[in-house]
Amino acid sequence: MSTQRKELVAIAHAVTGMNEVALKYLTVMFNRISIQGLFVDFSRTSLISPDFAKVRASLAELGVLFDLDPAKLRSSTVHDYDKTRELIIEDANLYTQPTFGMSAEEMSAARHDEAIAAEIKKRGAEASKKLEDGSLDPVKIMEISLRLSTNMTRMFACQLRDVEDVDAYLVMFPELSSFEQDDPRLMKHDVVRMYIGALPVPVAHAPWQQLIDFRNDSDANGSFLLIKEWMSEVACASFKPVQMEETLEYLLNRFRTNLESHGIDTTTIPLWSYVVTTPELSEPLRGVGPKNGTRGIFWIEHCRIGLLPGESTSAGSVLAFLPQIDLGLREVAEGKST
Repeated sequence: MSTQRKELVAIAHAVTGMNEVALKYLTVMFNRISIQGLFVDFSRTSLISPDFAKVRASLAELGVLFDLDPAKLRSSTVHDYDKTRELIIEDANLYTQPTFGMSAEEMSAARHDEAIAAEIKKRGAEASKKLEDGSLDPVKIMEISLRLSTNMTRMFACQLRDVEDVDAYLVMFPELSSFEQDDPRLMKHDVVRMYIGALPVPVAHAPWQQLIDFRNDSDANGSFLLIKEWMSEVACASFKPVQMEETLEYLLNRFRTNLESHGIDTTTIPLWSYVVTTPELSEPLRGVGPKNGTRGIFWIEHCRIGLLPGESTSAGSVLAFLPQIDLGLREVAEGKST
């Protein structure tokens, strides 16, 4: 008996949702996309162009984009949610104390105090000088910042899966991910890191209407879901190496054909993902890729990643998708000037 598939939802890192090209990619991959600060007014800034702001508003009206409801998320029954929140508060304090000289709670409480807000702004400017002269460790500050934003987005995905019963996953750029950080506070689990070298996506100038038409085609818009399910099956050792490659090649070709059937010109990008496995299941997967005679359309590495309370430890559970887009973020993540 077939079971109804759950809605596939992207919990996008804030930076991901502010890039129009990245948003085009996610629009053909996911049913819905959560954008933090979706309804913030950017008209007085240069962060988002007026045209892109109109696109975001239109996609929100269509139900493609949505902002998370904090009150609804707080009703989540995710196991040990309070422990995750404590981890995030701890990291927030590790960031704000050396940078601004006050706790995250104090900064939050001062939001409506103009005098303290001005002092915070002044200390922020001073912190930039401290980073330049070495008084603050830029690498350490960046590590904490990445861990804080990544873990918050991971927590939101856990909560949304619980309160709405959807398949919700963190989506962010690899340069902004903290998955590779060694966090001794978290219990480590066996994970496979998967790399797909050529995921079909729309070209940067693809018209939005074509993407919406693709989404409205029920026979085509589940293309990425099948690739996601392939990842889960690989982590459960459901395929032999040759079968893995043949199946993935078919699914990638299917995705590209479905996009092009709607007049969408395509290109390809690398895609990373992290999927939970077990030591027994991961053993036959070690080194799968070009070294095993495949043609390099994918490869797999075994690693151990700290999971947050509430994240599934079941083999085949996807933790995150990391599409690779060249936006100069590597230099930013490493604390270098561009």
